[in-house]
Amino acid sequence: CTCNAGYTGPDGGSCVACAAGEYKPTAGPYACAQCQTGKYSSATAATDETTCSDCIANSDSPMGSTSSSACTCNKGYWKTGGACEACAVNTYKDAQGDGACSSCPTGSGTKRVGA
Repeated sequence: CTCNAGYTGPDGGSCVACAAGEYKPTAGPYACAQCQTGKYSSATAATDETTCSDCIANSDSPMGSTSSSACTCNKGYWKTGGACEACAVNTYKDAQGDGACSSCPTGSGTKRVGA
């Protein structure tokens, strides 16, 4: 016996469902694949990569993410109202995350949004 799509394990052995954030499209003893960066899935025993949903625009998530909360705003963007918005002119954010943009120090600034 071999494990069905969405399940992994050795031929003739016990089969285990692919965990959230993973999928396996074919039958056999193959390992489950993780959702790519920028995607997530809460489904278990998933059989197709399309189970992995895209993060919201201007955000990213680690490989194998299991929920939308793993999607955090990219550098230059901050979380507001469920979206990642570009930092305004004269503000910046130099790290991944949902935190606010910071004002540029006195005597400096930015010329564009999303710095």
